[in-house]
Amino acid sequence: MLQRMNYLHVYTRPLRNHPFSDGMAEKITQIPVSSIILDESIYPRKAVGRSRQTVDAYIADLRAVTLMGRDIKIFCMHHLGMPQERMAQRLGLDQKTIHRHLGKMPIRAFCLNDDLSRGFTVAQVAEKHGWPEPLVWSLALEGKNDHDRFKALGWGFRTWSSLIRPIMTKKQAIMMRTAFPGCPETIIWIFWRRFLPE
Repeated sequence: MLQRMNYLHVYTRPLRNHPFSDGMAEKITQIPVSSIILDESIYPRKAVGRSRQTVDAYIADLRAVTLMGRDIKIFCMHHLGMPQERMAQRLGLDQKTIHRHLGKMPIRAFCLNDDLSRGFTVAQVAEKHGWPEPLVWSLALEGKNDHDRFKALGWGFRTWSSLIRPIMTKKQAIMMRTAFPGCPETIIWIFWRRFLPE
């Protein structure tokens, strides 16, 4: 679930060599988000017919969903190994923005990994956080060897020869052995499989 920010923390410090900075100290001011006033000509709340808090909450949720969608796209492209310049070009953003969003990715992935470690299925985690299921699978299978990945996906772990043998008839196998003498059997099967008609 997305959480809204209730307070804005503003850090203020005095400027060096400024005549009015005498007596000022560094401090952190906590400002409630509800007290931030936006320009009513650009952002008319009364025209909507709802209270200010309702409209602010709705816009904050829309902004969070938009940013989450952008973060998911950046995360997906990063997992595919795309460089930041190409990501920026594709999304129409600045490269510094992409770099800043990539810094947030471990935090976003932590929530998903936490739910996966608690025993939730990939489908449940994807639905809860609004992420595409293949992207959650890539997080769940990250760092595992092939055998563990196949086990998690529910696939049988079989060798190439057991996958390819049923395709060839006995006559075709004899023809392949005579055409390629001294060639190991598994290489013959793989070679034959590659050129089978679709």
